[in-house]
Amino acid sequence: MNIKEEFDRILLEYLDQHDAELYRYAKSYEKLSPQEQEDYYFDIDDFNNWLEEEFGDDYDRFDDPKNIPSDLKKEYLMTSPIFNEREREQLFTNMEFQRFLKPQWLVHFTDDAKSIAYNGFKYGVKEWEHLPFSTDYKNTSSVKKYGGYNFAYLPEHATRYGLERGRGKYGKEAVMFQSSGTLWYHYGDQEPQVIFWGANAKNIIPINNSGGIWYLTIKDRDMSFDDNLENAIWWVVQNYDQYRKPLKKNRFGKKIGGHK
Repeated sequence: MNIKEEFDRILLEYLDQHDAELYRYAKSYEKLSPQEQEDYYFDIDDFNNWLEEEFGDDYDRFDDPKNIPSDLKKEYLMTSPIFNEREREQLFTNMEFQRFLKPQWLVHFTDDAKSIAYNGFKYGVKEWEHLPFSTDYKNTSSVKKYGGYNFAYLPEHATRYGLERGRGKYGKEAVMFQSSGTLWYHYGDQEPQVIFWGANAKNIIPINNSGGIWYLTIKDRDMSFDDNLENAIWWVVQNYDQYRKPLKKNRFGKKIGGHK
């Protein structure tokens, strides 16, 4: 077994296969030179079509972005709607990879915590280029309805970045769960975010909210944390093993926690 095979074996011990694929994709981009990164999303065919429309036969067609004069490339980048739209949606122009994460507790905001707890993450994004703007797509859209990647926070980031004036930015409730993933910095949102494969989430626990009060349901009673979501999050992290069974039942005795 060579070094690469050994690394892949170790990587898959910690990461879901889909998380590992995204990690490799991010690391391959990091290895590119600044010039190669600049040309990563450059469509040479679109450029040549633009060149012909703008200048006719004044230029020969180019087969490599590196051979294009800088002033000509700059003019194309400033005027091409096709390039600008493609670049807007690309992963690496909107997010910066930081590190991979072993399976651990994560926090995801939602408007229906119980549904995710019962059914798992049914919706998600499969194509990497849609990840930076995943909230632009409805769950019923072709981008999300088949399941895939979702976003979450590390416990230490959830209340700092996931709340605005005490309310969730991406949903009025939250779920906690355990999963591997990859940590990124989202330039547009100006915050660290975890990307994880939805079907890999396990031990899903809903944190409900009623009138600004966060609470956990433990078997047949509600445990209130008032308006302090952070206390609820760290209670789960520190006490899940002890209260595992009652946490995974609601007041009607139905087990929850997703499909795993």
